[in-house]
Amino acid sequence: MIGVISSSLGRHVILSLDLELQLRGVWTATVETGDPAPTGAVTLELAAEDGSVDTFSGVVRPGSGEHAGRSRLWVVGGAGGLASELVARDYTAPRGVGADLVVGRLLADLGEQLDPTVELSGLVVERWHRGGLTGKQALSLFAERLGLDWRVLASGAVWLGVDSWPAADTLAGFVERVDHDARVIYARPDSARLRPGVTVLGERIHRVRYLLGEGGLRAELGYGQTDREEFRAALEAVLPPRVYREVHAATVIAQQADGTLDLQADDARIGGLSRVPLEVGAPGMRVTVAQGARVRVAFHGGSPERPFAFGLEQDTTASRGVARVGDSADAGKLSLVLTSPNVWALVYTPPGGLPRAPSTTVQLRAVIDQGSGIVRLSDG
Repeated sequence: MIGVISSSLGRHVILSLDLELQLRGVWTATVETGDPAPTGAVTLELAAEDGSVDTFSGVVRPGSGEHAGRSRLWVVGGAGGLASELVARDYTAPRGVGADLVVGRLLADLGEQLDPTVELSGLVVERWHRGGLTGKQALSLFAERLGLDWRVLASGAVWLGVDSWPAADTLAGFVERVDHDARVIYARPDSARLRPGVTVLGERIHRVRYLLGEGGLRAELGYGQTDREEFRAALEAVLPPRVYREVHAATVIAQQADGTLDLQADDARIGGLSRVPLEVGAPGMRVTVAQGARVRVAFHGGSPERPFAFGLEQDTTASRGVARVGDSADAGKLSLVLTSPNVWALVYTPPGGLPRAPSTTVQLRAVIDQGSGIVRLSDG
């Protein structure tokens, strides 16, 4: 089998190839050629025995270069943007947020393309917060929320969907042996058409690895998972990303009419959040929060859809205690004085003030003189 890598520099014969496609994620390849190393977008072309050509579109990543008289390249599927870090975005809407909007903006921010066969228009989430994660992390998290798998196809486009595990017949007569301990099927196929997400010999294929060298094309088909991988996968399935299991400091940008807060977290992975409920630990209490106030942000159950704010920072200048039901108040003092023969009048002395002029009508004002020393408010 002949392999060629084509780029803007032309076409170069592949001397050796190690290409691995995963059920979820980005395919990768290590390519050796004797020509000067191409850069940027490339296409791997593997000619099948029937004359057809299987192509894989990707991009050369940093770290590639010449080695021992050969050009050694590291190629990843797509545009290479899924390894990049994203700017945090918050998605909210009265009737929910469409999955096509979330995925479309995510891929646009990464410079990646969605496979045209993907249909997301009927999927809606109540809200979504895209933290400042890598593209792969953010896409994996959202796909998990939707109950979908995702991967970069040979075309370089991103696919999301549910695998149906159809039976593959392209390896009939080409299987060499099966290693049940390693859970690998070894074969010498006549093409590179097989992909993850199919069933071979009754086993679901999660990984397809193609090796091309002097001995021709070989394939390793991984099915199931190793015990360690199963443990790690089970652990990752129950644990949300660490960033949503942590508590973050944030600044209040605004308070909405319903009492929720628009926030800017200090951690760039969280970024901006809108309409975040404020939990003050007292049922029925309504708290007015000033712009610029500092709070803490966490996520119920580690879910990006359930942020909440708490822990308003204390004002160190606060000195006034808070009054409670039953606390006493000083309303001043009333004195009855004789202003002229047979004429009496009231003299009112307000709390902490001087006696006022005698009057027949007195307006009383009380000053609370007892309260909680635990909760304190500032004069403002």
